[in-house]
Amino acid sequence: MTPARTALPRARGNAGPGKRAAWKRTPLHDTGASPAGRLRAMTALLASATSVDVGLIVTFIGIGVLVNIFVVLIAIQIRGERQQNQAYLTKPDRTRRV
Repeated sequence: MTPARTALPRARGNAGPGKRAAWKRTPLHDTGASPAGRLRAMTALLASATSVDVGLIVTFIGIGVLVNIFVVLIAIQIRGERQQNQAYLTKPDRTRRV
């Protein structure tokens, strides 16, 4: 398998007349594999990338749902405690004394 791009020599002075071909780049699409082989490899990579993406999406949506559930539970708890405090303060024998 040929690399997608060839490395350039470190200094331009290293390339003599016979090394002129080293400056040329190989085509980016030339892998030497048949089109069917490239398609199978791309399909496998796409399936792997898709499964990772779906897993990350599910994870972060799940975290968001859990956080929202906790926020709602905290709001319900705060409202209930406030109602209890209001009921306690409105009893005739529990009024505030100034």
